[in-house]
Amino acid sequence: MLQKFAEYSSLPSSNLRFGEGGSGGISSPALKQIPLNPTFPKGNFRGHKFLPVALLLCLFFPSSLPAEVVRFAIPSRSVSVMPIFVALKEGFYRDEGMELEIIHMSSQIAVTATVAGSVEFSSTPGPAVNAAVRGVDLRIIFVVGQRPLHDLITSPGIRSFADLKGKVLGVTSMGSMSDNLTRRMLRKNGLEPDRDVALRAIGAEPLQLAALRKEIISGVLVTVPYNFLAQKEGFRRLAYAGDYEETIIGGVVTTGKLLKEEPGKALRFLRATLKGLRFYRGQKAPSVRHMGEFLKIKDSEFLSKIYDYHRPTLTEAGAISAALMAQLIEDARRFAKTEREVKREEVFDFSVADKAADEIRRGEIR
Repeated sequence: MLQKFAEYSSLPSSNLRFGEGGSGGISSPALKQIPLNPTFPKGNFRGHKFLPVALLLCLFFPSSLPAEVVRFAIPSRSVSVMPIFVALKEGFYRDEGMELEIIHMSSQIAVTATVAGSVEFSSTPGPAVNAAVRGVDLRIIFVVGQRPLHDLITSPGIRSFADLKGKVLGVTSMGSMSDNLTRRMLRKNGLEPDRDVALRAIGAEPLQLAALRKEIISGVLVTVPYNFLAQKEGFRRLAYAGDYEETIIGGVVTTGKLLKEEPGKALRFLRATLKGLRFYRGQKAPSVRHMGEFLKIKDSEFLSKIYDYHRPTLTEAGAISAALMAQLIEDARRFAKTEREVKREEVFDFSVADKAADEIRRGEIR
């Protein structure tokens, strides 16, 4: 049984299929699909003579049973998705009776698809916070990283924040994580955004680097691997965003409706995801191999550098502090220009992640 990584949109490859790693079969949720009173066609079967044999085959060869297809939307190939991809490659979702489809779509489309139920889960925690603050039925239920993976990359002539005065910096979009982080970094260095430094929405990071090369902008906040690629080209790393702020990078978003109506599906998905996070954090060599496949990078030294940059930012078990939750909600309220009081539970719900972590700790799920 294969787990699929299907991509739609502008990525160079489509409908890629990745074989599973590891071993093991479908867990008890899938076994429940076996009817209690199966019927067989008349003829040489002589009633239910072969029922014990059929059941034994199902028990000893569970991979013959259909797995539940679960769809997970991602906005790009990024290290923030690595624990999920590692869990897929190591067979952790298969062990939970799930056939995982990772689908590429823009952040906004992913949010819409999650709300509509076209995908059960997505890796869009930033846009999900903005939407949830406006009353959309979305919950962040798992966070991969709690420190930004962003460096402020500038033209070689920019040697300090003071040199940015009067210049233009690029951001992904207004109200995005890169926009919020850039504004905070500027203010903490005595510069007022939009007055001292202009901010321009450029789009995805490849477009931002192209704008930097063409000198349309003087700097941009980019994440791995684009920060390392830019430095290889001679651009300057002016600052690391993680020295200034905490934020959420990657994770799992779903709807309050799914959590209410299908709590078991959310629990199984997060058990596999948490196992992927722990494997990724604790086993560098195989994780770097998976990273090379996912990011389509062959340079092992470069991949090792990316892994070492990413690992310290990871959460312990998918949850974040109450203070960080409050900060993210306040940022989203400010961007949405809403005065409505927003409760934490309207945006975040880590109860399922906590339960998954507790079960794994107590050895109930192997």
